Amino acid sequence: MPRRIFDRVYGEVQLTDLASALIDCPEVHRLDSIRQLGGCSFVYPSATHSRLEHSIGVAHLAATMGRHLHSLCPEITETELVCLEVAGLLHDVGHGPFSHLFEEYVREEIDPTWSHELMGDRIIRRLLSDRMTPPVIDLVLLFVSGLPPERSV
Repeated sequence: MPRRIFDRVYGEVQLTDLASALIDCPEVHRLDSIRQLGGCSFVYPSATHSRLEHSIGVAHLAATMGRHLHSLCPEITETELVCLEVAGLLHDVGHGPFSHLFEEYVREEIDPTWSHELMGDRIIRRLLSDRMTPPVIDLVLLFVSGLPPERSV
């Protein structure tokens, strides 16, 4: 069921069924406890928005942009619009606490090849293949294979 959320920047936003289901997954919901600006809130106490709030806003903007593009280019499919919204929602899912500071620590102390993008890719693949059974859309296949040849740029 679509979910309406009050966003402090965009007001009331509506997310699709799939985006709503993904928000309820622990891997995404944990973003609510990760600050978007890392340690900046220690200097600017009102800079407290979370990665989840940010991701919901990005999902909303991506969906809005997609609908606008669809109005100009009707061959854009509903599946592609959902993928755009989900990509906006999940773009930060690989971040750890204190955001980029955490990433630097992990690279220096544990694994020099680690990045939040690679971690996000692992999380998204697991989320979309394991949790969404049966999958609403085979997003893993779409994200891995890219657009069909007739849609490629």
